[in-house]
Amino acid sequence: MASSQPYLEHFLDNLENLSPELTRNFKLIYEIDLRVQNTLKEIEKLKKELIGNFKSYDQQTKADKMKIIDKRYEKVKHFADEKVQLANQTYELVDKHIRRLDTDLAKFEAELKERSSHRRSGDLFEGFDSTDASISAHNVSTTSTTSLDGKRKM
Repeated sequence: MASSQPYLEHFLDNLENLSPELTRNFKLIYEIDLRVQNTLKEIEKLKKELIGNFKSYDQQTKADKMKIIDKRYEKVKHFADEKVQLANQTYELVDKHIRRLDTDLAKFEAELKERSSHRRSGDLFEGFDSTDASISAHNVSTTSTTSLDGKRKM
């Protein structure tokens, strides 16, 4: 029967591997979020500039400024998509780890149950000599019992 130690070692190894991957993903999400925040600040500046100078700009300049703002918004959307993708990868990573732990837990519980049943059946016969069993069985079959009226029964 396998020891429970491999389950613990396996769990710790998986946990050690999981932590750096999670840290990496969360760091990337954070970095992308910083880029989003910086790009949104750029957009705000561009919008204020456009609104402040709207009357003085000709149609072409207004259109060009709007295109620049639109491109920045596309950039923000792209960053947001990257964040969602990383979040999904992180979720899948954790979910996979949880499923693996559930499987290991089920195996470990089955092993413990099996050990427990072996111990119980082993305890019944522990210290029990097979010659004692044959003698006891013989005594039971040859010993008569007395009924309430004092007569022997066979």
